[in-house]
Amino acid sequence: MALRRFVPLAACCFLVPALLPAQPGLQLALKVGNPVAIAGTPGAGYYVLSRGSVVYHYVPVDGALKFQNRFENIQFGESSDVTVASIGGQESAILTSFSSAAHSGFISRYSPDGQLIKAWRIARYPGGIDFDSASGNVYYSAIDSREIYRLHIDGGQPEFVCEIDGAQHLGALVVDPSGRSLYVADSDKGVVYRVDLKSNRATVAAQNLRQPSALRFGEDRKTLFIADALAHRIFSIPAAQASTLHPAAVISAGLFAPSGIAPGFNGALLISDFQSNSVYQAAP
Repeated sequence: MALRRFVPLAACCFLVPALLPAQPGLQLALKVGNPVAIAGTPGAGYYVLSRGSVVYHYVPVDGALKFQNRFENIQFGESSDVTVASIGGQESAILTSFSSAAHSGFISRYSPDGQLIKAWRIARYPGGIDFDSASGNVYYSAIDSREIYRLHIDGGQPEFVCEIDGAQHLGALVVDPSGRSLYVADSDKGVVYRVDLKSNRATVAAQNLRQPSALRFGEDRKTLFIADALAHRIFSIPAAQASTLHPAAVISAGLFAPSGIAPGFNGALLISDFQSNSVYQAAP
């Protein structure tokens, strides 16, 4: 895969109002060139991964997002996802990347000011990633196989979790807030799998999607939100339900290619939209 640097449309080195008008039901929070993913919380701040492996760090100030700094992860190839780890009050951003030139994948961990803390070179090309604060494990999917792996944030080597039979292209991944299961999207099949972390068995949790591109749990810790890039919508399913044939569309207007979801202000969601070069806030 050819790697290309991308110059963002806006560096956003100033306070960006979070309530600028956008499409009905959406509020414009940020303008960022081709955002690939977003991670964070209103309390800790946010990291927006842009095309070209550029990461923008923002902190919430009076209901808006204030630019803090930017850093690049290009030395590890093309970055595909970002998550946030918080241990003992210390926050860090963790990214997945892959380099066809190096024939390797990478997991890289950065401090909020963009200093590289640690990098793991791995055999697979990682896709989606999430951090389980209870165990200290980072879970990630492999886009060049049907496999899920984990590694401990303090070091060690990746451990195989499971292989999902019948999967075609695993991507976005999120750990259940209980730490007992994880959810992973298959963008080619249009399904979301639930993986029981005790038995390491996978079942279909949601189907009849077009291209699930991001997963995130809501504030209630019971609702799973699913961004669908080709359907231009955000869907939701009750996590406790065994399988959902037709997920409910909770945001169905104004999005072009939603690529990431993070908890926003006052129970809302922050949604990165790759095609519109924007991050929106919307109430589900």
